Amino acid sequence: MAGEHARAYQANPETRVVAVAGRDRARTQTRADELGLSARVYDDWTALLRDPEVELVSICTPHPQHAEQAIAAAQAGKHALIEKPIALTLDELRALRDAVRAARVKAMCSFVLRWNPLLLEIDKRVRGGQLGRLSLARLDYWNRARRGLERRDWWHTVAGGGSTLLHGGCHAADAMRWLVGAEAVEVQALGTSRHPAFDYPPTIAALVRFADGTVGQLSACIEGALPYAFNVDLIGERGAIRDGRLIVHERDDTFREEELPGTRPDSRDVSHHPFPQEIGAFVRAVREDSEPEAAGLEDAVRSHELCIAADLSAAEGRPVALPLLP
Repeated sequence: MAGEHARAYQANPETRVVAVAGRDRARTQTRADELGLSARVYDDWTALLRDPEVELVSICTPHPQHAEQAIAAAQAGKHALIEKPIALTLDELRALRDAVRAARVKAMCSFVLRWNPLLLEIDKRVRGGQLGRLSLARLDYWNRARRGLERRDWWHTVAGGGSTLLHGGCHAADAMRWLVGAEAVEVQALGTSRHPAFDYPPTIAALVRFADGTVGQLSACIEGALPYAFNVDLIGERGAIRDGRLIVHERDDTFREEELPGTRPDSRDVSHHPFPQEIGAFVRAVREDSEPEAAGLEDAVRSHELCIAADLSAAEGRPVALPLLP
């Protein structure tokens, strides 16, 4: 992700990469050279935050460091684009939100799928009324994370990965909130595990009730033997979205189907990843002193709350009301 962010900053005429930080100075210098960066290299991220020439930062470190480093960036007066998850616990989430509010800096979560071409097209059709009022929204994040299960990696632990939803399923949780266009008010979830490498259930499914009456089905699985799949199904009173197709009820039992344009989120063609668009939105928010057009911190907090509430529901066997933070 750090490389993708760096390339996007290089391609943006409003930005210049002036500093990078990594644990190993030699490795970080090598990577900076590979990316063609003429930047100062630090092996201490706090030194980067003290650099007076740095105005905004991308935080692309392992999950457990995101909240601490983003809070420190805000306190140093730096605007921050934070890779997901922005926090692993509710306390971290609260502390990060409060720090950004107090510092009055711009902060975004790297929910890069907010700029995915197919999801943008689906959102346009939903907002345009082609589906009518939604009854059901189903989003799934199923990833091929079985690779590496012969060894216990850092993200297999609660301390390192947080949970299946926080690790990657937060993309589906965020897209569900975005496409439904309403806030979740209750969630009930179940989790299971078929592999001992994980401290948390690597498979989780949740039912979500939204304030407008829409029902959501959210699932994430990172222990299955399948390629990455990001499923989006929406059912409304006039039409539906199913597997990248718009299905419109015309009369009686007659339906019109239309293949929607745009690259799927789970496309094997990684060249479509819209990091330049995401970085562009972040830079505009900083330059114009405006809220980010998507995935701003306050919005991202609600998506992370949904994930944390689902994890809590699965652990305690009860429905959990939202929001968790006032």
